[in-house]
Amino acid sequence: MRRLFLLLIAVLPSSVKIAILRQMFGYKIGNGVRIGFSVIDVRHCELDDGCSIGHLNTIQGFDLLRIGRSSSILNLNRITGSSRTSQLFPHSTCKESAFCMGEESCLTSRHLVDVQDRIEIGAFTTIAGATSQIWTHGIDVEMAQQTTHPVRVGSYSYIGARVLLLPGCVVPDRCVVAAGAVVAGVLPEENAVYAGMPAALKKSGIQGAYFTRKRGPVE
Repeated sequence: MRRLFLLLIAVLPSSVKIAILRQMFGYKIGNGVRIGFSVIDVRHCELDDGCSIGHLNTIQGFDLLRIGRSSSILNLNRITGSSRTSQLFPHSTCKESAFCMGEESCLTSRHLVDVQDRIEIGAFTTIAGATSQIWTHGIDVEMAQQTTHPVRVGSYSYIGARVLLLPGCVVPDRCVVAAGAVVAGVLPEENAVYAGMPAALKKSGIQGAYFTRKRGPVE
């Protein structure tokens, strides 16, 4: 019933929808927030001032959605998971399944995000292009059990199109991950370019206005 109701109100004007989400579901939604024709069905939701969620996004099933100030999720993204109150992953050590974006960050369109553990996207970071995937769960073939691991992308980083971020991976601050890369494990350096399958260091000490800018999504 809850999901059906959230689906029905998704088509309402943003201001009306926000009022309902605050009043009926206890979502914490700041000033100047815009929500398009999207379904948001999570246990806890925190949308800071000036952030925006576009059209035809499915955001559901997990514990916490937190979007920082002036950050954006564009269109046609699938961001789904399960709550830690469920028994889908009995071997997981995750305390809270969460998708968190820092201030002035951006998830563009047509990406797939698996929120069975915690995902953190740093401030001023862009998940760019289309059809990238972020995964937090998999199968441990030695133990024959499903496991989950968090994923973290640092601040001022840039993730290109069709990138695959695997469970447990870490992208440091101020990094560029080239289109089509597969990130497994912890990338070793900040201020670097990574590419390939698996992603490997291609260039160190990169600089540019992208890594020092004071405003968010690049226009």
